[in-house]
Amino acid sequence: MKKIAIWAMCLVLALASGALAKEGSLNEELTEQVPVNVTIGPYAKIWVQRVEFDGNLLWWHFSEVTPPGMNFNPFSGEAGFGRFADGNCFLLETNTNVAVEFSGTALTHTGAGIEDTMLTRYWAAQSEGVDSGDEWWLFPPKQVRPVNAIGYFGPAGKAPRADNIPSWDDLDWILKFVANLLGYDLPLWPDENDHWSEAKNVSIDLNTGNGFYAFQVFGFASTDEISSQRAGAYKATITATVSASN
Repeated sequence: MKKIAIWAMCLVLALASGALAKEGSLNEELTEQVPVNVTIGPYAKIWVQRVEFDGNLLWWHFSEVTPPGMNFNPFSGEAGFGRFADGNCFLLETNTNVAVEFSGTALTHTGAGIEDTMLTRYWAAQSEGVDSGDEWWLFPPKQVRPVNAIGYFGPAGKAPRADNIPSWDDLDWILKFVANLLGYDLPLWPDENDHWSEAKNVSIDLNTGNGFYAFQVFGFASTDEISSQRAGAYKATITATVSASN
């Protein structure tokens, strides 16, 4: 029995020495704490949103019917016929510092085995911010107000020509009117003498740590000589790539 009592006492002492405990008079408060820890990984989400202007009602809204995309509308086919187009918005949500890179391909004929391309350039800018998608605006929402130019990008080769640009395309006069009214800049037509030896990308570092961001991309395209590109449909792709900022 004496041995059992000694072993029991040793066990009690061992348990007592391995526990964190406070003791004292109950006239005083006794407290203890358990530390809590978690690590959140870097994460980001990017998506495209289409903003439309209703010419009848004179307000702007987010389109839930028309998918995002850049549509230059039909070209006449004459030499040097050019248009520029609004490329909708890239929206980004992130919880860390990131870099955003923009790249784009030339408008290329969709026919099988046909490699004809059009003269193509793009221009990217960071927008003022992100407005809610549940509203309508008399003025364009923040995501279509470019305030920080990132630059021109696109495929290698000659820039689009500006010989024959329709002066009253809807997008043309609307954007110029709104830009003048609100005091922000729009891209100039790329220099027709600009030749790039290789495809060019542009990027921006966002080092504020977390938040919502919006970017606008404009497109410029033109025919060259009449025979430089055959008639038919052409397609291209604009890509925004998000990666960890160095």
